[in-house]
Order: sequence, then structure tokens, then C-alpha cells
Amino acid sequence: MPYVYALSRKGVQQLGGKFHDLSDKSVYFLAHERLANEALVEIATQYEVELHMQGREAWDSSEGIRPDKFLVIRSGERRRAVFLEAETGKNKTKEYLKKIAAYVQYRQTHFIGKPETWKHPKYAIKSFSVLTITPSEKEATELALLAAPLISKAYSRLFLFSAVPIGACIVAHAARRYSLMEG
Repeated sequence: MPYVYALSRKGVQQLGGKFHDLSDKSVYFLAHERLANEALVEIATQYEVELHMQGREAWDSSEGIRPDKFLVIRSGERRRAVFLEAETGKNKTKEYLKKIAAYVQYRQTHFIGKPETWKHPKYAIKSFSVLTITPSEKEATELALLAAPLISKAYSRLFLFSAVPIGACIVAHAARRYSLMEG
């Protein structure tokens, strides 16, 4: 198992962020956090990260939206808001499908049919994507197939699936893959 590093309280004061006490965390929690952080590092090496929220700061709990991370990324003039979900395989199928259904409902309730000038009050965005990261391409493909019935073909390119390193992402209902910025 690889090492897990975290900033001390003093490190957080110097560099920013949030202190996390890892002394009482399970192996599953640490594997999940490692996967989410590997994805963040991978994204940050490819794109400019304008905004990064994690943990409860990233949640919209009143709507059941609890991403591992929320990011706004940029490549040139292109921007994309991304809810990142790290799936290590410990989540039950039913629980994962509830997450996808919550994002679909969230899009319908809060983002469809809004005026051009409207932005979400918490995230200050007009649209979003969901990027599900898994330990392997095989697991990413399986989750894309599992989630496909819940995802409208019209919005399928907003639900992306990949392993780390993040290359071209799998999209439900699509034969080809798309880059993270190709939404």
C-alpha cells in the first residue's frame, strides 16, 4: 500500500487548505481519498484549476449532492465545472445509482430552463459535469454501462467516466471517448 501524506496544522496555516486527522481512518477511506487526490493532481497537471472544494464545503446536502470534490477547470477560453466522484469499488451498485440519479435530478431542478444570466447560488455556475474516477478502465466502463439507463442521451457527455491517468473519458451512449474539456 502506498504512503499517504497530509499537511499538519502548521502546514495548512502556511499553505492553506483544511487539516485532516488521518490517524483514525480506515484503509478503505484512505484508498478512496488517494484516488480522489490522484485525480485532482492529474487534472491540475493538464488544466488550470480555478476553484477547488472538497468534503462538506463541496456538498449541497439539502439536495443530496455530496461529491468528493468540486472543481472549476480552465483550458484557454474553455471552462468546465466538475463534480468529482471517486469510486474504489466499495460502493454498492444501488448506492452508486442513487448518486447518479441525484445528479440527474439536480440538473433538472436547478439548471434546466434558467435565464441566460442565472448562476447557481452556491457554485456560481450555469452547468456542470460529473466525472467518475475508478481504479481501472474496466471499472470505469462497467459504471458507465450501469449508469447509462439513468442518463439522457442529450446530457450523456456531461457524465464522464475514467481511470487515473485521465485520458479520453468514457461517455454513456457514445461509441467514442471525449476529453475532459470536450463537453
